[in-house]
Amino acid sequence: MDCVSVITDIVVPLCSALLGGGLTLWGVSLTIKDQRKKEEVARKAAARPWIFSCEEHIPTEKKMYKMVPDSAYSEEGTIAGNIKNTDNGILILDCIKSEFVNYMPDGDNVVDKNSAFELVIFLKQYAETLTDLTLYTKDIYGNGYQYQLILKGNRFVLGECKER
Repeated sequence: MDCVSVITDIVVPLCSALLGGGLTLWGVSLTIKDQRKKEEVARKAAARPWIFSCEEHIPTEKKMYKMVPDSAYSEEGTIAGNIKNTDNGILILDCIKSEFVNYMPDGDNVVDKNSAFELVIFLKQYAETLTDLTLYTKDIYGNGYQYQLILKGNRFVLGECKER
């Protein structure tokens, strides 16, 4: 067996097989990675709570959720808004932040699917400017969402939603 036949009969087919197998494995890994991304997006969309303001009609049996500052607040100084959670996902109220004050849930912070509730914010005395009010929420997987709160007197409505 001479050198030319070794190269043409052994080395070239071996290199071709290794190259073809490597490209196949790389293609399969890209396909799996792409599929995982699609599944993650679908899972996230399936669990995302879709909420909206509904000031016009709220059932009398609605639940009330309170948000309180970390220190002294007044029962008299409140703002509130009616919110409806659709049947897409469970909503977890995380916090409300303004320019100077953070408000945390007082008690229960999990909103069931397809339920209406009133969110009441007990304002911190002498510190609250009601500037840049933002509601922070999560879904059951911990994905965060934030909603601007638009004030209309002592009531608010939800503004634009952004993912965190």
